[in-house]
Formats: sequence, C-alpha cells, structure tokens
Amino acid sequence: MGQWRCKICPRSYCQDDGSGYSNLIAHLRPRYPDFEERIRLASVSETGSLLNWVSQRVHTRLGWISWVVEEGLPLTFCEKPATRRNKKLAPISHVTMRDNILRVTEAVEDKVAQEIPDNFGIIFDGWSNDSEHYLAVFATYEVDRLVKTPLLSMAPIVNEPDDNLKAESHRSALESVLVVFGKELVHCLFLV
Repeated sequence: MGQWRCKICPRSYCQDDGSGYSNLIAHLRPRYPDFEERIRLASVSETGSLLNWVSQRVHTRLGWISWVVEEGLPLTFCEKPATRRNKKLAPISHVTMRDNILRVTEAVEDKVAQEIPDNFGIIFDGWSNDSEHYLAVFATYEVDRLVKTPLLSMAPIVNEPDDNLKAESHRSALESVLVVFGKELVHCLFLV
C-alpha cells in the first residue's frame, strides 16, 4: 500500500499498489480543474524530481535492478524470503527482473546506436583475471562539441576452444560488438 500526499494541499491518501489512481485523481479534479495542465507545464527544476513522471511500478523495478546490478547479485536474489522480509520494494520475480534488465539494455543500445555518427573511434581496454581475458570496447566521438565515450561491450575474448588472443580474435570480437550498434569496422577511423 502506497502513501500519497497532495503537493498542493496537506491531505494524504492511501492507495493499494496496482489498484489504479482513481481516488487520487478524484481528489484533484474538483479542487484543481487545471491540474493536468499544471502537471504538463511543471519542469523537473520546479518539481525537484523526475519521480513525479515515473509510475510506482517503474520506480520499484528500477530499484530492484539497481540493487541487483550494483551489488553483483544473482537475479534470483529478489525472490529469496530473507530479501523479501528485509526490503521496502514491492516483490518481483527473477524472470521479470531479467526481462526488465534486457529491455533497459536494448533501450540503451538503441539510444547509443542512434547517437554514434557514421565515423567514430574505438578505445580498447583489456585485462586478465587468472586465465580469463576480458576486452572492454568503447566508442568515442563528438556530439555538439562534447566528446562521448560510451561503453559498447565488456566481455571475455576467448569463448570457444579454438579462440586465442591474436589480432584475429580481437577483430572478430570488435566486429560482433559493432553489429549490435548497426556499425561496421569500416566506420572506425582510429583504434586506441
């Protein structure tokens, strides 16, 4: 159950999660007939937060994703009884969490793909942990005179038994990353 407080008057309301917002809207309509227009015109600087424009469900799911990703936890963490007892987020399944993470990933990839110009640079950063060799791939380019350097991939280079750490493996890894963003190696002007 969510607790909602009107930002115009001192009145508070309780609202069951998932039950809609009809009683909250019913409070606004007779008292503030122009509330919809006021909401549309309010900027983030006036409200102090983007949360006014995000549903409780989306806010909850972002909370779960942040918790699991930032702490490096397994997706099933959200379903453990001890986790559910000791949290303030609404319950979520690991299937929903996985779906949400994949959707966020796709949305970010789409946004980056739209932003990367026809010509760009690539920055490699590699490191090893025991016998695992990882490669981070960054694109670098300018947008409105600002340098952008989004992370495109961070993955092991050697995935198959016949893979190695030679230039061909790096090239193959880079080509497979660029395909995700609708680019080809010919678009790359330089490699650092």
